Amino acid sequence: RSILNGIMGRTGTTLVIEYMRPRGMPMSAESMDTMFELGRMVEHWFGEWVKMDRMTVKMALCGKAFANDANIRAALIDMFGGKQETKKGGKLYKMAGDQWSALALAVTWATKPATKAK
Repeated sequence: RSILNGIMGRTGTTLVIEYMRPRGMPMSAESMDTMFELGRMVEHWFGEWVKMDRMTVKMALCGKAFANDANIRAALIDMFGGKQETKKGGKLYKMAGDQWSALALAVTWATKPATKAK
């Protein structure tokens, strides 16, 4: 709820959401809940929004389809100046969990805009 409240009525920026592609396996309840919440966010967003899938992020940041979270994190650390940026006082200090995914989406969008959703 706090994320939804934070974006309600916002304009002037682009909302970039990570779009889940089907992978040929049953989806978990958590994935379904995530997709539902993403729909709610888009519904309450008054500006431009785009959906970006994980493959786009992998290819933009790592250049390979089989990159994993660790590879993406390493690419981001390199982009922002190396390991020292994850230490106290660095630009990436205290980054954790989903913040890395959010940063990956933002960097990918900023360097290679995705196709606008309709």
